[in-house]
Amino acid sequence: QLFELTLTRESRRLLADQLEIDRHDLLRLVKLMDLSRIKYVGHTFAYVLYAVGYDTAHKVATADAVELYETIKEFNQEHQLYKGNIGAKDMNVAVLCAMDVTEDIEY
Repeated sequence: QLFELTLTRESRRLLADQLEIDRHDLLRLVKLMDLSRIKYVGHTFAYVLYAVGYDTAHKVATADAVELYETIKEFNQEHQLYKGNIGAKDMNVAVLCAMDVTEDIEY
């Protein structure tokens, strides 16, 4: 239900006002929700993508997979969010899967 209520800037503004929550916090949730629409992306990986600046499915879809891989590898080495490594091939898959996500959300 949150997805449908947050597709436009105006709908997010109204919802944030109605719920008395910070608009930036709501936008962060929307972006994490958008990232989680990418096949195989769970909550931790969505957070990592968001944290390293690939904060929308569109940004992942247009990313250079090698650069994205290196960025995430470095971030995880620094923050130790998960034990395993996401490989370069996995990052190619993430970029390809992100291309299948429709751009429904207005930013």
